[in-house]
Amino acid sequence: MMMSNPPSILISDDDPGLRETLGDLFLPRGYRTFLASDGEEALSIALREQVHVVVTDLEMPRLTGIEVIRRVHRHRQSLPCILVSASDSLPTEEADCNHFFSILCKPFSCQEIRGTVERALRLTYNWDFSD
Repeated sequence: MMMSNPPSILISDDDPGLRETLGDLFLPRGYRTFLASDGEEALSIALREQVHVVVTDLEMPRLTGIEVIRRVHRHRQSLPCILVSASDSLPTEEADCNHFFSILCKPFSCQEIRGTVERALRLTYNWDFSD
């Protein structure tokens, strides 16, 4: 199905610089962006707003990225979620059983995060980014 509304992305990271940078990366491309500074705020936004993709940091206050995704998936199982982490040991086993779309290691490039988000939208919603 082709989506008629602009895609919306939830960006959750306790680092305000990274959070704002990612928001600034997606806004000019027509995305609606929601920014959350911790896991509780991310969960609240994900359950309240129409969000098409979640990008969440692994280590955050109040709820970890993994816990945010677990709880979101109780309500919206097919929502694609991208976990980002600066940790050397990424939780690949936990990620597999939580159905994360992707895991990205910090630092990542703008092209890498944008490509991953667009791939999630294309595969989940048949979104077309050809123009």
